Amino acid sequence: MKNNKRIGLLVLSCTLLAACGAQGNNNGGTTSQEMPPVTYKYGEDEMYEKIWESKVIHNESVVFVEGDDGRYSAGLIYTPTRIISVRNQSLEKEYSSSEYYIEGNRIYLNDNATMPKLSKANLSCDEVPATIGGTYDGRVSGSKILFTEGVGILLYQTMVTYEHNDNWFGTIPTKKGNKLPKLQEKLNNGEEIVMVTNGDSIFCGCNTSGLKGIEPFQDPFPTGFANEITRRYGCEVIHHNTAVGGMLSNWGRANVMANICNYMPDLAVIGFGMNDGSWNVSATDYIDNIDFMVRAIQTNCPNCSIIVCATILASVVSPQANGCQSSYLEPLLELENEYDNLAVMDMTTFSGDLFTKKISLELFANNINHPADWLARNYVTNLLTTIEEEK
Repeated sequence: MKNNKRIGLLVLSCTLLAACGAQGNNNGGTTSQEMPPVTYKYGEDEMYEKIWESKVIHNESVVFVEGDDGRYSAGLIYTPTRIISVRNQSLEKEYSSSEYYIEGNRIYLNDNATMPKLSKANLSCDEVPATIGGTYDGRVSGSKILFTEGVGILLYQTMVTYEHNDNWFGTIPTKKGNKLPKLQEKLNNGEEIVMVTNGDSIFCGCNTSGLKGIEPFQDPFPTGFANEITRRYGCEVIHHNTAVGGMLSNWGRANVMANICNYMPDLAVIGFGMNDGSWNVSATDYIDNIDFMVRAIQTNCPNCSIIVCATILASVVSPQANGCQSSYLEPLLELENEYDNLAVMDMTTFSGDLFTKKISLELFANNINHPADWLARNYVTNLLTTIEEEK
């Protein structure tokens, strides 16, 4: 990760006395007894953990919002048994346990809290924070939602590391390395891999902290995926990202030779669907475009393995959520069965599962569809899982 100052190359660690609840809580939360010391550690292994398996969740992003009772809180995907660390978005500042307390899977702010937070007036856009500065039409007619393509929303995210004993609440991502035998051969032999990623703005990596040039410089997920292949398998990856923001699958079809085939890749990762769904492109037309791309790649690059990503869902408060993104998943899975050396990665179901626990401000940097750091890391983990072989 060539411009990564904080994460990946550097393991951050410290020994803490951590408890499930905050000491000194003055808002009625339960205060736990002290527990044995625990070490906060954050390198690539923690960054790209399988959140559906790990009993320690590292730097899950939360945004504290005002509830009907006037308290500020945020939801975690699991119920913590111990909070290990709470840090700001850059990971540079750690907040004292006296600033928060836990109730179930929610983390609440005490009166002395210094973490960023959003009031009801902020969320309704009656008072737009200057650091965010923008709004967008909401899903409900006449409503507005907070919006920026800058760093404003990222700066409202707080990162929580904690232990838990819960089971994963959603569909477990599928290992599909057996569907990619040509890629497996290269991975097993540690051979050089030419990889092309092609898609829309999500596949450009918008809007991770690395792309925005702020700490902790999280890589866009295509770059993170390439780097992790090298780290885990010892393969040098020559990566070409030909994604362009705003594009639909018909653009991918029209430019498949220039954007993918001309590079003679060993691995092509294709990601369209968000914009198609927002423009209500039918599943038939979308699949026809993807099918054309797959046939073109396999005809011109017979040694190329292909991963097609079923798109994440858009923010449930945005008008994009009225689109038909979810209608593409089943036809994609049917397409997967028609070709050898093709695997579909299902981010549609995965993101839908996350939406049962998280609000869009915690997953997206623009509050619509551009993954923030934590969701970008989960993209990498899902890609790495996709290329694993089922034993």
